[in-house]
Amino acid sequence: MRRACDEQATGTQTETKQSEMLSRVKKLKATTVRKQTPRKVIKMGIKGKNDKMVVLACEECKERNYTTTKNKKTNKERMELNKYCPSCKRHTNHKETK
Repeated sequence: MRRACDEQATGTQTETKQSEMLSRVKKLKATTVRKQTPRKVIKMGIKGKNDKMVVLACEECKERNYTTTKNKKTNKERMELNKYCPSCKRHTNHKETK
């Protein structure tokens, strides 16, 4: 008779332990779930509001070889750089194109 009572008591103890563990797991899951914040969309290659993507073309062969950024407010005239042209196989002047 005593063993039956002990088994019933241990059975209820394990059930309470299991329910406590489940409640702890539920609390942990509830605290670890984070809301995702919306991310800002950034245009590739453009640094700021005043910057503009520019295409540079070789003056000799007219091939468009390079892209770069240019500040519209500080540099109003067309950009001109000395760059390597793969089709001419030498350094030439590259001007900004439309």
